[in-house]
Amino acid sequence: MASVSSLDADMRALRAARYTPAAAAEVRTWIESTLRSPLPAGDLLVALKDGVALCQLANLLLPPPGIRYKSSSMPFIQMENISHFLRACEMEPLALPAHDRFLTVDLYEAKDPAQVLQCLSAFSRRAHQLDPVRFADVIGPKKPGVQSPTTNTRGGGAMNGYRTASPTKAASAARALSPALTGGSTGSQGSNSNPPSRSSAATAPVSSWSSRKDEGVTQPAWNIHQYGYMGGASQGNQGISFGARRQITSPAPAVPTLAEKERKRKEKAEEERRAREEAEARRAEEAERERADEERRWEEETRRLREEERRRVEEQKRQWAEQERKWKEEEEARRREEERIKAALMPKKPPEKPRVSSSSILRGQTLSQYQREQHDAVAGLGRRTDGLVDESELHETPEQKRVRELEKQLEEARERERVYQAEREGRLQREKKQAWGPGNGTGEVRRPESKD
Repeated sequence: MASVSSLDADMRALRAARYTPAAAAEVRTWIESTLRSPLPAGDLLVALKDGVALCQLANLLLPPPGIRYKSSSMPFIQMENISHFLRACEMEPLALPAHDRFLTVDLYEAKDPAQVLQCLSAFSRRAHQLDPVRFADVIGPKKPGVQSPTTNTRGGGAMNGYRTASPTKAASAARALSPALTGGSTGSQGSNSNPPSRSSAATAPVSSWSSRKDEGVTQPAWNIHQYGYMGGASQGNQGISFGARRQITSPAPAVPTLAEKERKRKEKAEEERRAREEAEARRAEEAERERADEERRWEEETRRLREEERRRVEEQKRQWAEQERKWKEEEEARRREEERIKAALMPKKPPEKPRVSSSSILRGQTLSQYQREQHDAVAGLGRRTDGLVDESELHETPEQKRVRELEKQLEEARERERVYQAEREGRLQREKKQAWGPGNGTGEVRRPESKD
């Protein structure tokens, strides 16, 4: 009994068989030679999983600033790098068709390794067309040159230059593609008798002509006359109506000419360019506005911080002044309290008399008479020769005389106090001897009476 297998499983097995170590090694060699840097060792899909090498390849073709990728081990960053590369392949100047591009999961989760190789092969061919200097080589078999029908025959011999090529076959050869262009198909691998020319392959990119807008700007991936369109016949845009009266004289749908298609394509390209410039201008304005807002926020923040610092310094100065005032008040109160206590503890002194010598007071005589008397007294003292009067006494002031007199009086008071103390002690000694001497015959000792 024949085994039954799923069609999807068979297709996956066929596509997985196309991913061979030789093909992976060829792609690795091409990437390393183009980037001039080695890839990490191991499987090719693992080396390209982070998307960094793919973005570097795309940046060699794209105008500045190119793709802004990030080298990270985080899964979403790596998948974002892969999506950036696929978006660059979809847009100009690469504009790879949909059947030559892979999905993000095809590379990141190894869902379809063969599609990844097919995309890189198509990328190498398109990059070689745009920049042959940086991309000097392509992946896959090289396209053979155009063979002249006058020199080659079916058997390999010459026809003496009398045989010409058929126009139908020439047009078919110009439209057909080699397996290297389409990733290889069973229908096109066996037909290699009329290879495409290099000039026709370089004129426009290749697509499946799934939409009518691709007919004027791209080349079909197969012979449309033999295999037809991928989308099939469309009754919606051919003027067909079901259930209505037949109108033979109704006008046919308008089919644009190549010139109109070219004009529309140029208008669309111009509109896209204008939209791109407007978007860049808007981004520049937004960046300038954001920069101005950022500067304004910084100025406001700086102003606020300076104001807070100024208020803090003023508050600190005010606190210091208040503290210093309190300290002064406390010091003044403490000084007054000390003076009050000192004044309370010190004995009261009698009011001092004015330090005026009695000799300096006028006693009914005139000033001239007083001066003459003072002069005669000084002269009389100077004439003494007994040595009792010092020379300094002749020139002392009334204040000095008053001080000398007070010192003399103080010395006399001290002498009187000393004499009085000595007499008192002697009297006490005599009274004590009399009190503790023999009694009045009764044997009692009489207690001395205090006379103070």
